[in-house]
Amino acid sequence: MLIKTHKITKDYGGNRILEDISAQVNPGEKIGLVGKNGIGKTTLIKLMTEELSPDEGYIETRNNINIGYLPQQPEFSSDDTLYDKLKQVFENIHVLEKELIRLENKMAEETNSEKLDNIMNKYSKIRDEFESKGGYQVDRNIRSVLKGLGFGDEEFSKPLNNFSGGEKTRALLAKKLLQRPNILILDEPTNYLDLDGLSWLEDYLTNYQENFIIITHDRYFLENTVNVIWELSEQGLTVYKGNYSSYIEQKKLLEERQEKEYEKQQKYIKKTEEFIRRNIEGQKTKQAQSRRKQLEKMTLTAKPQKDSSMNLSIDTDQRSGDETLILEKVSKSIKEQRLFPPLSCKIFRGEKIGIIGPNGAGKTSLLKIIADYDKSTTGEVKYGSGVLLGYLDQEQELLTPEYTLIEELRTEEPFGREEYVRSILGRFYFSAEQMTEYVSNLSGGEQVRLKLAKLFMRKPNLLLLDEPTNHLDIMGREALEDALLNFEGTLIIVSHDRYFLDKVANKIIYLSREEVDVFGGNYSEYMEKAQKLKDIKKEREKEEQKKEAGKKTARKANSTSTKTKSNKEKELQVDELMEQIDKLEAKKQDLEASLSDPELYKDGEKAKATNEAYQETLNLLEEKYQKLESLA
Repeated sequence: MLIKTHKITKDYGGNRILEDISAQVNPGEKIGLVGKNGIGKTTLIKLMTEELSPDEGYIETRNNINIGYLPQQPEFSSDDTLYDKLKQVFENIHVLEKELIRLENKMAEETNSEKLDNIMNKYSKIRDEFESKGGYQVDRNIRSVLKGLGFGDEEFSKPLNNFSGGEKTRALLAKKLLQRPNILILDEPTNYLDLDGLSWLEDYLTNYQENFIIITHDRYFLENTVNVIWELSEQGLTVYKGNYSSYIEQKKLLEERQEKEYEKQQKYIKKTEEFIRRNIEGQKTKQAQSRRKQLEKMTLTAKPQKDSSMNLSIDTDQRSGDETLILEKVSKSIKEQRLFPPLSCKIFRGEKIGIIGPNGAGKTSLLKIIADYDKSTTGEVKYGSGVLLGYLDQEQELLTPEYTLIEELRTEEPFGREEYVRSILGRFYFSAEQMTEYVSNLSGGEQVRLKLAKLFMRKPNLLLLDEPTNHLDIMGREALEDALLNFEGTLIIVSHDRYFLDKVANKIIYLSREEVDVFGGNYSEYMEKAQKLKDIKKEREKEEQKKEAGKKTARKANSTSTKTKSNKEKELQVDELMEQIDKLEAKKQDLEASLSDPELYKDGEKAKATNEAYQETLNLLEEKYQKLESLA
């Protein structure tokens, strides 16, 4: 046991946040803490880290346990550069390094052999300690973590105070990872990471040897990193062994079992009460009295409480043309810095497109260009016939903070009856009391739901959504997924929620400063294709090296072939082999061009056959080069 909570209870301002919560962190556990927004996940973590004290119960922590905690909105400021601030994590190693330098200088100056031996012995011990603590890897470790979390070389020397809030959060995350505490506790660590950063952090935590607890709504992340799920709900804390999909399966079975147990007990109670009613004053009075006592002593099974799932929907009344949108050489530059190269593509009615790419690649800019909230640097956006556009921005700029929720919805339908407006707000899970509150008082998730309610009133047939799952808990994300899957119009989403993209998107647009790529399929299918292309590129580089080696061998063979008749025969064989190799190289290039074409992967059988032909060609080339080398 590393940390244990004993029946802890916590109240805030008269409201009970947590009640009778018991939990235990055991060695080797990598825990994902899940639950709907506002249920008390962060409060539980702050109690475990002793930032808060429980009103009832207590926390037990094993001696000498080092806890590293990354809050959701951390304070991390300094005049130091990013690199220097993280180097302070290794202060103990830095002290050893300075001592080694001091001793090196002393050795250079000392002339007394006995004293020199003493200095050298001390130097040897400190050097061994320096090496065992990873002193020679400090710079490499810092750079590796910073690059993994999306920082470029040019940012290493930038003062920490000059970074944005999201960048400071990533910097503090880097610090916590480098500290390698016994228990790492991360509250929503994925919020400011792009897809590359998410993948890197997943790999890092998969290989992390210590314990960690993560609060996140990122289901893909939970699937790949944790081996225990803590679910916090109104009924308390339930522990499930396994990753996210295992948790879903176990939870379903548990709910089914609880439902059966409850129904079985209710049938028994009803049957027993009927027996008591019929026999309490008859010949079986004693039996009836006995059964009444049994019921009074019975431990009642609580009625299973299922989460009240949302049922969002976005409808459209108007059908657009088949070609909903045409992008012709659209690109965007800011201060002469190009965000992404010219993009040309057609988007057809009913397509559900996910836009992905690293931070700063212009994903939000492209969405704003399509929504006509920004202008492209080059190219043109053409809308198809009958297009009615709806746009959900990431920054919540399209809401008016001083409006009430009713007033905000009336911006879509100024003369709509209040009863109708209230019914729409209720449909998106706003209570009657909330409807007269100001927009500025809403949480991030509530603001997303309010904007979705506005889109519902507008009934668009082209939806543009910029990070729509931000601030939504898992239940909200699932409800949004269902709404978008049932949406009959065209959808374009910017998102780093890979689980969401896998479920909703059927086409991917990848943006970066170097390239744009359009692929038919969901996120996982796109990543599989991207990995194949990387493998092909590596194989191509190896083949180029082999080809160059073969040419050198051929030149050597040609230079000596005129000496004897046998050499002349070899020269003929070499010429024949070189001709065969040239043909195979040409075939290889043609196959590589086919494998690089995204259209190929729309036909699975054709893609498989092309890949098999490519592998066969590589094998033949290797055989020919080996024969060529044997003739040298």
